[in-house]
Amino acid sequence: HDEPGQQRGRAQPGVDGHQHACRRGHALTTLEAEKYRPQVAQKRRQAGKGRRAHALSTRLILRQARQLNAPAVFIFEDDVVLADDWRERLAAFTLPEDWGMFALGGQHHERPEPVGDGLVRIHAMLDTHAWGLRAECYDTVLAALRKPAPGSRESLPATDVTLARLHADIPSYATWPNTAWQQESHSDL
Repeated sequence: HDEPGQQRGRAQPGVDGHQHACRRGHALTTLEAEKYRPQVAQKRRQAGKGRRAHALSTRLILRQARQLNAPAVFIFEDDVVLADDWRERLAAFTLPEDWGMFALGGQHHERPEPVGDGLVRIHAMLDTHAWGLRAECYDTVLAALRKPAPGSRESLPATDVTLARLHADIPSYATWPNTAWQQESHSDL
C-alpha cells in the first residue's frame, strides 16, 4: 500500500469534469466511460459488501468489548504487517492521559502534530489495520458506525472514514513513523 503521507483518491487539479472515469491512469470520455459502467458498478457492489462486513465486524468487536467492560480494545486486521522493532517503538513512549483512539499507522490526510518521540496527534488518518479504542469512546464510535456519511448513498460508511471524522472529537494518536501497515495484496475493502 501507500507510503506515509501519500494520498490516494484525491481530486486531481486540471482534470476536466467530463472525464468521468479512469482506467489504468487514463481519463476516459463520457462515451468511453459508458462501456465500463457495468464493470465499475460490479466493483462498487463488491466493495460495498466488504465495507459493510468490515463495519459490522468492527461494531461486533466494540459491542463485545463494552459488554466485557474492557478498559480498551485493539483490533488487528488479518493482513497487518508489524515493523520488526514494534515492541521497542511502543515501549519508547507513554500515551497521553486523554487518548481515546490510538493507531499503529495509517495514511494521514491532514498533517499530524508531533507530541513526542514516535507519537503524533492525528486529525484525519485513514486505515484500520491496527488500532485501539478506549472504553469511554465505545458508544461514540458505535453510534457513528450505524449512520451513513453525510451525502452518502451507502447504508454503512467505510470504517476508516468514520473514524477519521471522529478524530476532531476523540483525542487520537498514532505512532510515527508507522509501526504497522497492510500487507501488499488485493483488498476487497
